[in-house]
Amino acid sequence: MKNRVKSNIFFLMFIAWLIPGSGHYLLGKKDKGLFFFAVLTLTFIAGLFLGGRSFFLDGESYFTFLGFTAQIFNGSIYIISTVFELFKNNLTGVYYDSGVVFNIVPGLLNFLVILDAGDIYRKEIKREE
Repeated sequence: MKNRVKSNIFFLMFIAWLIPGSGHYLLGKKDKGLFFFAVLTLTFIAGLFLGGRSFFLDGESYFTFLGFTAQIFNGSIYIISTVFELFKNNLTGVYYDSGVVFNIVPGLLNFLVILDAGDIYRKEIKREE
C-alpha cells in the first residue's frame, strides 16, 4: 500500500470513485481492481451504445434524482460522457430501456466497490497497528 493512500482514506475513496477499481488497485489488489475497471467501464459503454439516458439534477422528478445519483457513482466515465454528450437520449429507440439500465447499474456497483475498498483499507490499518 502506498504511503499517501495509507494516510488518507478519503483520498483512496475519491480515487476509487473517479476511476472504478482504482481503490483496489492502489491497495495492492491489482487483478481485482483491473477486473472492476473493465467490467464497470464496459457495461457503462454498452449502455451508451444502446442509447441510454443521462440524468441531471433538474428537479424533474424523484426518479430523475435517483437516476442521477446512481449514474454519478460511475465517476469520471459519467462526467466525460456527459460533457462530450455521448448519450444518445433516443427515447423511441428499441434498446433505450436496456441502455438506461446499463448506465445505472455500473454506478450502483461502483458504490459497493468503493465501500469494499474502504473496508479493505480499514482492515489493513487495524492489522498494522
